[in-house]
Amino acid sequence: IQSKLDSKLFIQYRDEANELLKAKKFFEALEMYEKCLKVTRKATTLDNISIYVNKIACLLFLEKLERVVSEANEAIRLIRNFRNKNENTKMSKEDKERLKQMDLRVAVRKGNALAKLARTIDAIAEYERALKIDPGNASVQKDLDKIRKQ
Repeated sequence: IQSKLDSKLFIQYRDEANELLKAKKFFEALEMYEKCLKVTRKATTLDNISIYVNKIACLLFLEKLERVVSEANEAIRLIRNFRNKNENTKMSKEDKERLKQMDLRVAVRKGNALAKLARTIDAIAEYERALKIDPGNASVQKDLDKIRKQ
């Protein structure tokens, strides 16, 4: 019964947080994403990873750059754990693509925060990681080229 209640609560908080994010109410959205993670006890699921991805977006908009980096590191760890845990199972094509897109967004947001923190070498490394995830991404390449010129 508790897991069903937690699941309902998670969905309610997530949906509310996503609406707040769309409305550019970043601080309020961040609080709701935190509630989501408390309900699920930070389980390693695609839904939880997506909460981190959106939470990182809020932090970036709020210029909480050090927290962006630490939360991105946590998200990267969760993504790796999820991949390792599910590499022998048949993950659907949609789930693989969703995971790839989340990994890409985390890398770009972390790279963006590192660049703003004037940690250029680390930012370049993160953008290069993003390009390994999505080699043809012109936007990421453009950002990387811009950082390299600084």
